[in-house]
Amino acid sequence: MKRIKSFFIYLVAFLFFILLTASFFSDNYLKDSFSVDINTKTIYYAFAGNLDDYLTGNITDDSDLISSQKDYSTTYKEGDSGEEVLSYKLILYYLDFLSDSPTNTFDGTTKNAVIEYQNSRGLKETGALDKNTMKSLDSEVVEYKSGKSSSDIEKYNYILYYLGYLENQPNANFTAETKVACEEYQKAKGLSQTGTMDAQTRKSLDSESLTYKQGHKGTIIKSYQEILIRLGYLDGTASGTYDKNTTAAVKQYQTDKGLTVSGNIDEDTAKSLDTEN
Repeated sequence: MKRIKSFFIYLVAFLFFILLTASFFSDNYLKDSFSVDINTKTIYYAFAGNLDDYLTGNITDDSDLISSQKDYSTTYKEGDSGEEVLSYKLILYYLDFLSDSPTNTFDGTTKNAVIEYQNSRGLKETGALDKNTMKSLDSEVVEYKSGKSSSDIEKYNYILYYLGYLENQPNANFTAETKVACEEYQKAKGLSQTGTMDAQTRKSLDSESLTYKQGHKGTIIKSYQEILIRLGYLDGTASGTYDKNTTAAVKQYQTDKGLTVSGNIDEDTAKSLDTEN
């Protein structure tokens, strides 16, 4: 009798597992606009009990997932340097605990900013990036806003530029023009018009498919010009400016590859050029 009872318990557990797994692959999850890896984030949020919130965008960052997987065994203090130090200094900068665009060095100014942050969050004021402080910083939801400057801001400025929301080639600064561009983009996408690059806006910008065309400038343009030059479609040197010669070269490349001939580097053309590297 015990064996029969145990068999039915295992059978029910097995069927439950199959149903749970099948649900991960339902249409709703496969249409997840964030393109989440089924084996990592989706499963994590499913077992955390808030998968629907994650898939519908109510969870706007992955701080809880990051914290659960990250190694906090190293403590950073004054005199240390590196990419990890820079990443935390950037968070402090976006939260207004640092006034200048950060470097990767933990200096006296950084120590003071860490102490101020720890005090504001009820943490022990060690002045070091210890485990509790780093976990707390990783849980922060930051936004990029007017007056800030960083490579991250430059990245999103360029996306807005290629989408037509910024007229001139951008830099790393969040300017008044960036604020207006953000508001216009947010309005077009049905997002809250904060005029900042908040988490939801950044997710949306990251999901955009970009098309590069005549008049555009940037390092990505230069990289595609270098490929076209190497393949013999374009003469001279790569300038980073999408001129009429680049347009003609792209048209010829598209013709030879059986792509839609537009003269613009659209998603399909970009993918094809990327394979030429």
